[in-house]
This record gives sequence, C-alpha cells and structure tokens, in this order.
Amino acid sequence: MPNHRKMKKYSNRKIYDNLEKGYVDSREVLDFLEIGDLIEIFDNRTHQDITEDQLYRFLAYQDVESHHRITQNEYRAILKLGKGSLSGFVRYIFDNVDLSEHLSNIKFYSDEEMESIKIEAIEKQKREEEVRMKMFLEREARERGLTKEEEIAEWEKSIEPKRADSFHILNLL
Repeated sequence: MPNHRKMKKYSNRKIYDNLEKGYVDSREVLDFLEIGDLIEIFDNRTHQDITEDQLYRFLAYQDVESHHRITQNEYRAILKLGKGSLSGFVRYIFDNVDLSEHLSNIKFYSDEEMESIKIEAIEKQKREEEVRMKMFLEREARERGLTKEEEIAEWEKSIEPKRADSFHILNLL
C-alpha cells in the first residue's frame, strides 16, 4: 500500500513532509511520487492545495538541472498536440501511444483507490494521535499523582466548554 504524504510548502520555499517529519527537496518529492506514494502539497499560509503546480515546477527544475532542454520545435509540438497545454499533451500521449511496455511496473490508481488511500491515512493519523494523547494523559496523571480515570475526567471537563461552544456555533449556522 502506498504512503499518503501530506506536505506543507512554506513561504521560504521549503517543503515539510509530515510522514518524514522533516524538510524534503524537489527530487525527493518526485522520488516519492515515482515509487507510488500519493502526494498532496498545501500552501502553509493559505492552506490551498498546490500539488499540481508544485509537481510541474519540480519536473521543469529537474529538466534544467539535467540539461535536457526542450527545443522550441518540441514546445510547438506540445502546444499543437496538447491543444495549448502541457496537461493536454500528456493526455494526448496516454490516449494515443501504447506505453504498456514502459509503464508495466507502475501502479495506476483509480479515483476511488486514491480516496481510499487518503481515508486510510487519515484513520491511521487519528489512531496515532489517540495513542499519543493516551500516553500524555497517563504521564500527566503520574506526575500529578492522579489515577488515570481522575485525569481523564479532569481533561473531559476542560474540553466540555469548547464542545458546547462548537455545538452552539453549529446550531447558529
């Protein structure tokens, strides 16, 4: 099963990978994509999904670094066959060229499979958060000399006003 990688792009152009728990560069992002991981990149300030834009940039940057430049004639062909866009050109290639021998070892996911991968990753993240919260509560209980049940009851009291506020706001909508 592929990993679902949610990444944040900061204004200083650094990209933080939540799965790696650290910063990654454009080549690493493309490597993750190539091995089959699901990539999502969000702008840290606006929370907008910028995945497609970033992947385009990363691919173009790799071309510049590898000195494999596209000639003007190749750009003309891309524009003509792609009806004015690079994504149209890629669709044209996939629709009209038999790539099976070149792509036989690549797993393509349907929209449903992609959604399933996202849901599974979110559920895993929630389970991990619950374990961390449980460990935190147990440590707090030990430090304060409370039983685990007393600490949980105290924590629930502290979040009850927040729940009530959220419930009130939802009812206003």
